[in-house]
Formats: sequence, structure tokens, C-alpha cells
Amino acid sequence: MSTEEIPKKAVRALRTRIQVVKDHLEPLMARPLNETYSKLSMTEKYELQVLLSYTLNTLYYIYLRGNGSDPQKHVVLKELVQEIKNT
Repeated sequence: MSTEEIPKKAVRALRTRIQVVKDHLEPLMARPLNETYSKLSMTEKYELQVLLSYTLNTLYYIYLRGNGSDPQKHVVLKELVQEIKNT
């Protein structure tokens, strides 16, 4: 396997996985979020918030990595760590 095949294979795998995420989020985002919330129990609302937060954070992490940035050195992480230390 050539050195160019490895990144191409990784990119294809990433695209496939991102499409899976999009496929799962599409039904949820097809209507206003408050409409979806109105049909959920309080526990389900919390679970949805955690799911959306985790999904967005993960996608942003992938975005940073894809652009060659180190998420551990991102300014937002430094601010979060500082906030935790201050509490």
C-alpha cells in the first residue's frame, strides 16, 4: 500500500462516518427543535441535549484535526480548563 493510499482510505472512511451522522441527525433537524422537545419527557430532553452537545463537540474536534490543529491547544479548551480551576 502506498503512502497516498492510506490517507485516501482514511478520508473515505471519515466521509462515510460523517454521512452516517448526517443521516441520523436529518430526521431530528427536519422540524423546529422546540416542536421535537414538546413531545419528549424531561429525561428525554436532557438526553437529547447531551447527544447534541456531544455530536457538535465531536464534529468540531474532527474539523480541527482535519485542518491540522491540535484540539488540546485550542483557545476554548484553555478557557474551559481555567474556568474549572476557578470553580
